[in-house]
Amino acid sequence: MNVSLSEKTYPAAEQRQRFFQEALRRTEGLAGVRSAALASNLPVDQEATPVLPVKADGAAEAAGSGACLTKAALRVVSPGYLRMLSIPLERGRMFGEQDDARVENVALMNASLARRLWEEQDPVGRRIEYNGQRLMVVGVVRDVAIRNPLEGPEYEVLLPFAQALMASMTLIAHTAADPAPLVAAVRGWCIR
Repeated sequence: MNVSLSEKTYPAAEQRQRFFQEALRRTEGLAGVRSAALASNLPVDQEATPVLPVKADGAAEAAGSGACLTKAALRVVSPGYLRMLSIPLERGRMFGEQDDARVENVALMNASLARRLWEEQDPVGRRIEYNGQRLMVVGVVRDVAIRNPLEGPEYEVLLPFAQALMASMTLIAHTAADPAPLVAAVRGWCIR
């Protein structure tokens, strides 16, 4: 379910974050829901996936390989998103509840982007500049189709929901049975 919050009703980023956290908590608590997650956009959603420049600190730039500046798709996700969609972690760690506004801004990236920026070196613990922020890479995830499943791997940066507050998110639920009866309950607290 796509949920867009009015900036008049929710003018502060913290208000939007509280709303989405509560919607996620309520959805996870519904009978029949195995797991739930939030994402700014879903894989292969071409229109909703922004692509922005990313610049890497470190070896590739120093080596003059030309791999230090490229563009990568942006996806903001809640901690359970990758597990829910069965996207495996290849290195480092997944996002957790600790990745909020009180700590250094962090990012995950897909394996293709990690190779592009650092070739065979481990990117975990290195930093990138992306979307106007300096971010520490905490993990690398397997490539998935981002905008077009018929094309090769694209580059992707994932940011934790609690550090990249957005006014529009997609609420995803994995259910044990037919999800249709749950829609009314979720819609009741998500549509304002």
